Amino acid sequence: MIRRFAKPLSLAVLPLAVSGALVSCSSDDSDAAGEDAASQEALQNPPASDAPADLILNDASTPEGYTFEPAGSEGDEDLSDLFADEGEDSGDVVTPPQCAPLAVDLGLVLQWSMEPADKTAVASFVQDQDDESGVFVRVTTGAPEGGMPDIAGCGEFSSESNSEFGSMSKSFQATPVDVSVDGVDDLAAADITVTGLLLDGEDVGAETVGQTARYITGALGDRTFNFLVVGQVDNEVVQQLAADQVARMNSVGA
Repeated sequence: MIRRFAKPLSLAVLPLAVSGALVSCSSDDSDAAGEDAASQEALQNPPASDAPADLILNDASTPEGYTFEPAGSEGDEDLSDLFADEGEDSGDVVTPPQCAPLAVDLGLVLQWSMEPADKTAVASFVQDQDDESGVFVRVTTGAPEGGMPDIAGCGEFSSESNSEFGSMSKSFQATPVDVSVDGVDDLAAADITVTGLLLDGEDVGAETVGQTARYITGALGDRTFNFLVVGQVDNEVVQQLAADQVARMNSVGA
């Protein structure tokens, strides 16, 4: 179940909850029309400020058949306070290190929710009929740490982490994805596949190995947005949400 992702679970043991490969994103005439509509909507209802909480997508962008939920909504824990110290101890060591931005699974969403609310905003769009399929969105201040990920140089990589549960080792593959969104300074996208998962040397990845999630990151000036797409999500849904997010971030003060 991933409808409510702000739950007090350890980053070290939270598994992927994806159910299949994702549809490739591409730009066509319908995508361009959708981006124009997104720009018009953003101009009519611009963000109140350039704070992440105002810049991130809101309920107005919810695709048909999906439910919108911001992190920190009623009933969710405020993880930035609840786990203020855990984030410092639960970081993964990625080899090679430049591939660290691509070592993603649903644990990344929990990590986003643990970041300070004045610097990061998180939201989700989850399918009504399949709550293991959805799009998780993050907007944060600052350019991407270490710059945009070098997807071409990270075909295969691994991560190691330690916690009270033991030593976790994960291996990944990254495949570049062609995603086009107007109005961004930099953009990168990849399908990330988990190829191995070990806890204290024992294989614990029977349900997660071979599963794929899509990771998209874009930079607009001193703001960054990230998408994590899991399960069976249509190409058009991802493309429209990305267009909406970029248009909203570009419409501050318009």
